[in-house]
Amino acid sequence: MIPLSAARLAELRPWIDAEPLSSRRQVAQHVAYTGVGMAFADRCPEPRVLLFQLDTNYALLGDPDAVTVTAPDLAALRGPIAAASSFEPVLRAAFPSLQVRPRLMQRLSREPAEVTPRAGEVRRLESAADLAGFGSPWVAASWGGPEGLARSGRAWGGYLDGTLVSVACAFLQAEAEEELGVATEPAAQGLGLSTACAANVCRDILGRGRIATWTTAADNVPSLRVATKLGFGDPLADLLFATA
Repeated sequence: MIPLSAARLAELRPWIDAEPLSSRRQVAQHVAYTGVGMAFADRCPEPRVLLFQLDTNYALLGDPDAVTVTAPDLAALRGPIAAASSFEPVLRAAFPSLQVRPRLMQRLSREPAEVTPRAGEVRRLESAADLAGFGSPWVAASWGGPEGLARSGRAWGGYLDGTLVSVACAFLQAEAEEELGVATEPAAQGLGLSTACAANVCRDILGRGRIATWTTAADNVPSLRVATKLGFGDPLADLLFATA
């Protein structure tokens, strides 16, 4: 696959933006709009397949018939791949143990519900140092790490006795939507901190004139319950492939 420069990727934005609302479009738009992550094409000019990498997350766009399943670029992918269902045969040929994970994306375009945590406090995350001991580093990966997430201004933290125990952020910045990412330390679950953080992130997203999205496994009842509490709805089916 051929790495794409920022200038070349900008030329391909109409293709990316034409994708239906989905995780694959959001990952691709985040890479294209923020410059975080990498983008590749099967050929230039006139690419047929685009591959996006954001930390250990991938997205495939284009024509699955143009993908060579024995290509090292494809066989080397290890992690969740957001792609249309039409990519399943070629992905399964490359990864016999491929897992298909149906997901549900919900949207929020109105003020979220007010949430008061049962303990601790919630405030905007402004210091990368707060994330130093946090147990879910993936939450900062889409912004290039803790420094990038703190600079972005798109994260809220839940604190107990001054220690960060929960984070909610705009994990993916798409053209019209921003996808939430939420993580909480096991010992702090059930206190309402992550929900309160997420509510503030939603207000920020709406204030930027975008729609907040919440995507989770279709059978993840606790996550769906939080989304409902915040006011998310208008669901649509989404899809993720796991290669290992």
